[in-house]
Amino acid sequence: MEASRVVEFQLRSNLRPGPAHTRTYDFSLAEQLSTRELQVLSLVAEGMNNENIARRLSIRKPTIGSHLRNIFGKLGCNNRTEAAVKAIRLGIIK
Repeated sequence: MEASRVVEFQLRSNLRPGPAHTRTYDFSLAEQLSTRELQVLSLVAEGMNNENIARRLSIRKPTIGSHLRNIFGKLGCNNRTEAAVKAIRLGIIK
């Protein structure tokens, strides 16, 4: 299953949002992420791999790994799928 489908599946099976007025978002986490980290996280959520993200952002592949490690630390996640799901749930990315 491709990454974007995994994220979609996890969102559909685990996310049970209440009415819009009862949802809360943790903007402090979003503020901790740099602009580049948000860009990387958004592309991860789209299902892109590190090589394609590096090409899209015109940066080196090892730099993507560094950004992902920073993202995982800031969001308290262990992998890219978990980070994408958490960011979507918290409203950090769409």
